[in-house]
Amino acid sequence: MSARRALARLLIPVALAASLAGAALVAGQEAGRAPIPAYTGYVTDEAGVIADARQAQLEGFLDQLEKKTGVQFAVLTVTNCAPEDPTAYKTRVFNEWKIGRAEQSDGLLLLVAMEERAVYFETGYGLEGTLPDGWQARMLRDLAFPRFRAGEPEEGITAAVLSASQRIAAEKGVTLEWNGRELRYDGGGKSDGMPRWLPFVLFILFFFILPALTSRRRRGIWRGSGWGGGFGGWGGGFGGGSFGGGSSGGGSSFGGFGGGSSGGGGGGGRW
Repeated sequence: MSARRALARLLIPVALAASLAGAALVAGQEAGRAPIPAYTGYVTDEAGVIADARQAQLEGFLDQLEKKTGVQFAVLTVTNCAPEDPTAYKTRVFNEWKIGRAEQSDGLLLLVAMEERAVYFETGYGLEGTLPDGWQARMLRDLAFPRFRAGEPEEGITAAVLSASQRIAAEKGVTLEWNGRELRYDGGGKSDGMPRWLPFVLFILFFFILPALTSRRRRGIWRGSGWGGGFGGWGGGFGGGSFGGGSSGGGSSFGGFGGGSSGGGGGGGRW
């Protein structure tokens, strides 16, 4: 009898611990939130898809980016985000890790969820102009996703990190190095879908070609006041940033959010 009592005394704490663990798991599932790992550095590879040597390279590169531009860029890989959607999970990670400087709100997160086959950016307010959602999505589609589909997630992550970092560096007027080689951003896609020559073509079209065609039908349309008014209106639209300042950043106007506030944006998708 004493042996049974002794066994029961041993089993009761084990059963209680198992019950509490099960209750905690159920509570977490009911809350609909996935656990967030502790922030340990620029690259947190929970999914185990980045080799140690490449992780060290990326860590050094992102440290260089922060020192030269002030931008803190973190990478997180996870096996999955269950029971949460990756787009919601990335925002929680960004805010819990407090990525970026408080005044500039210029942090950046790259989330990779392997089972969901998802890659998403989360962007601080201060970087939304430099890295628009559309540019991020296109860059991932063109550069990163082909590597993920080929079974090379490490290369896909590297391509995304280098491309986004080069764009940030170009905006800040600095250059970065990768493996001892200087990287340069040529400005491709800077206007996010609008070629650099398009404003000039539109100018010629509106102020030379169209008026010339119209004047054949209605004589006297090119009077001094009419031309001047039209040019002033166009100049106001052009100077106001309709074609230009898409990459103006605007970090100073969004200050005061506290360390690492997310802009709630970020492009991405599934490969």
